[in-house]
Amino acid sequence: MKKPADIIHGVDDAPPIAIGILNALQHVAIMAVYLIFPVIVCRAANASPATTGAVVSLAMLVMGVATLLQVARTRWLGSGYLCPAVFSATYIDAAIAAVHLGGLPLVFGMTTFAGLAESALSGILHRLRPYFPAEVAGLVVMLVGISNAGVGVSDIMAQLHRSGDGRVVLTIAMASLASMVALNVWTRGLARMLCALIGIAVGYALAAWFGLFHGADFGTGHWFAWIELPTLSYLSWSFNLALALPFLVSAMAAALKAMAVLSMCQKINDDEWIRPDMPNLQRGVAADGIGTLIAGLLGTFGVNSSSTCVGLSAASGVTSRYIAYAIAGIFIVTAFIPGIATVLAAMPRPVIAAALIFTSCFLLINGMQTVTSRMLDSRKTFVVGLTIVGGLAVQAFPNLGIGTPAAMRPILSSSLVFGTLLAFMLNLVFRLGIRQKVTLVCQASDGPRLGSDDFLELNGAKWGARRDVIHRAQFALHQAIDVIIHDFGITTPVRIEASFDEFNLDLAIAYDGELLELPEQRPSDEEIRDSLEGVHRLAGYMLRRNADRARSEHAGGKSILKFHFNH
Repeated sequence: MKKPADIIHGVDDAPPIAIGILNALQHVAIMAVYLIFPVIVCRAANASPATTGAVVSLAMLVMGVATLLQVARTRWLGSGYLCPAVFSATYIDAAIAAVHLGGLPLVFGMTTFAGLAESALSGILHRLRPYFPAEVAGLVVMLVGISNAGVGVSDIMAQLHRSGDGRVVLTIAMASLASMVALNVWTRGLARMLCALIGIAVGYALAAWFGLFHGADFGTGHWFAWIELPTLSYLSWSFNLALALPFLVSAMAAALKAMAVLSMCQKINDDEWIRPDMPNLQRGVAADGIGTLIAGLLGTFGVNSSSTCVGLSAASGVTSRYIAYAIAGIFIVTAFIPGIATVLAAMPRPVIAAALIFTSCFLLINGMQTVTSRMLDSRKTFVVGLTIVGGLAVQAFPNLGIGTPAAMRPILSSSLVFGTLLAFMLNLVFRLGIRQKVTLVCQASDGPRLGSDDFLELNGAKWGARRDVIHRAQFALHQAIDVIIHDFGITTPVRIEASFDEFNLDLAIAYDGELLELPEQRPSDEEIRDSLEGVHRLAGYMLRRNADRARSEHAGGKSILKFHFNH
């Protein structure tokens, strides 16, 4: 793993304590925004203020524990990355349906079921690897960015219509966002690392200046109590088979999103990143599922890996896993200190919108870079294009799921869920008819490249192969054919065979004639200067160095050159 130049403190770096705590605080400030989801569910259930307060306190405890599970590095659990857990809109529609059918006990029971389902899915992710290529992972990250930005912009527009003075709302949102952007672009060191926290502080200060805070935002006088244990008297669980499918769909969407977000963690921490590390993703998704399982058992709402926090860590250049321990500690402690939770819950909505828009920029760009790292033919173009169109359609028409069956509502009411499943299904459909092994037989009279210029280019695009790997294979093919035709004088047909899977590209060139040696040692300058054989050995040496593995052999009366490229 090679740390990128724009990362200040990488995943295994231990930043100074002060920087670590301040970075953790800005993550906590953004993560606190997502406490709104358990509150929404409690309000839908007409829960009492005491019950709602207990749910929120336990929700903070769950975020802390789930973040610890994700940063763990055990054989079966945890990705080891700074990828905190927050409450997710992925589960909101299914949870509201459960509230209407059986109240909070059914929400808790079905959330527990969803956590078990996602944990079980993690065990079969390796079988989904061919159906979840890098471009699909990039698409999901893009959809997360689109969804976050859409929520932020929609919230600002809604406040402009509701507020008596829309200029105040816009001023706070723009000032907060501008502070984050300016510090990220034009500063270095501590200011850049804390750009989001400073921007949020600017938003709080302006909101106070304009008189947006009221006594009701901070509750009654007891909110500065040092310790207050949340009540568990409201806890009970139930299960309803009719809701199994909606929660299963939500769990699958949460697993796919976690895969995409963790893939981005891998990418931003490794300058030599090529493809998602599936064993690492399996452990990360398992941690994500167990976090939701714990949430259900403790009587709260489903959690998911936070794309917003990953975007923030990319923006600040601090991706140290040690930050996760500080985040978890803060949430576990604040779960028993009601005053701190009250301050976080009172974050002005224009500031929330600014933070979502800021982090969405990094999600969109990282997703685009992942998608464009692959060659795209018309099939892959439709996978990418239709997924983006589908996600934008749901984003533009949020009421699309109204009137549909309950099982479909979680899909059609979320651009992220709908787009993720659409990308997965389109990729599955468009794999039909793609041959993973292709052959080209050419005549030597066709010219030095035997008409092979487009052979790997066209098939590489169908496979969604990496551009750099295809270019290396093209170099091997062209150089080998050049030696065979010009130096060995081959006049009989040449057979070219290429085979591909998500991890390997193999190229075989079979011909009649002298076998080209592929030596491991470079021939001496005297050999190269004094003999044609030395020139051939140099060509073979360069071809071997270009490939990850190479060998030449006689088989079936043919000379065969074989090149293997890791993908």
